[in-house]
Amino acid sequence: PGSYAITVTYQRGNKAIQINKAELFEKTEMAVDDVRISVDEHVGESGVVTKDNIYTVEADTLREAAQYFLRLSVTGKGGNDSSGVIVLHPQKRHVTGAE
Repeated sequence: PGSYAITVTYQRGNKAIQINKAELFEKTEMAVDDVRISVDEHVGESGVVTKDNIYTVEADTLREAAQYFLRLSVTGKGGNDSSGVIVLHPQKRHVTGAE
C-alpha cells in the first residue's frame, strides 16, 4: 500500500506522445468489472521535450488475491513513431514525529 510514481520516458522515434491520465485498477476473481482505485489526470508530454511526465497513483490497501494493472491514456503528437518505457516505483513515505 502507498503512493506510486509512474514515469513515462521517451527513448526514440520522430514523434512525441501526449499523456492524458494514468489509472490504477484492481481485478479480483469475484468482481465482474475491474475497479479503478486511483487516477492522476493531467496533460503531460514525453518526447525530445519532456513536460509533466510523472503521474502518481495511490493504493490504500493491496489484496493478496487481487491483480493490479495500469492504464495510460496517450495520444501520438503528429504520428505514432515513438517508443519508450513506463516505470512504476513506490514513493517514499514521510514519517513525521519520528526521532
